[in-house]
Amino acid sequence: MTTDTTLERALEALDREFGATVVRLQQMVAIDSTTGTEGEVQAWARHRMEQLGLEVEEVQLEESVLAAHPSAVVVPWSGKGRPNVVGRWRGAAAGRSLILNAHGDVVPPGPLESWTAHPF
Repeated sequence: MTTDTTLERALEALDREFGATVVRLQQMVAIDSTTGTEGEVQAWARHRMEQLGLEVEEVQLEESVLAAHPSAVVVPWSGKGRPNVVGRWRGAAAGRSLILNAHGDVVPPGPLESWTAHPF
């Protein structure tokens, strides 16, 4: 298969799935995932990755290991219940794998009265 054929197939797939992709993105951004509340969006990401047939792993960071790193920054929140979700499509034979990482925290939306619609 030539690169041109691969690119054409990828672009066709993107066109075919565009509407469904927009719906999925709307579902994801509707979940409150401000710092400290990422559990629900991470569960959503895990479910989507599993639906796609990826090998999925949740990685809970070791806070003591991170704190001991020379470039560690003290933060006012805990990492408990805030896993990173990693999905992997293994390459065929000696082929490359594709790894997707979901770490979904966002900044707080600020005063809700400043919004014309609820941000989530």
